[in-house]
Amino acid sequence: KDAPLLLSALLDAYASRRTDLQASTLLIHRRVRRHAMSMLGDRPIDAITLAMVDDFARALRSSYAEATATKTLKIMRQVFK
Repeated sequence: KDAPLLLSALLDAYASRRTDLQASTLLIHRRVRRHAMSMLGDRPIDAITLAMVDDFARALRSSYAEATATKTLKIMRQVFK
C-alpha cells in the first residue's frame, strides 16, 4: 500500500509545478505553506476534514487582514484542485 499523501508533500508538489510564478508570488506561497502547516498540521490530506478547513479559514480571518486571508484561501483552493 502506498504511503498517504501528506499536506506538506501536496504543497511542495504544487509549488514545484508552478515554474511560472515570480519571486514575490513564491514568497506568498511560502507564507501560505507556513499558515497551513501551523494550523492544519502535516497530516494526510484525506484526514483533513471540512470542519478543519472551516476552522482554518476562521482563524485566518480573525488573525490577518481580509485580503491576506482571502489570498491564502484562494491559493489553498488551487493546491487542492
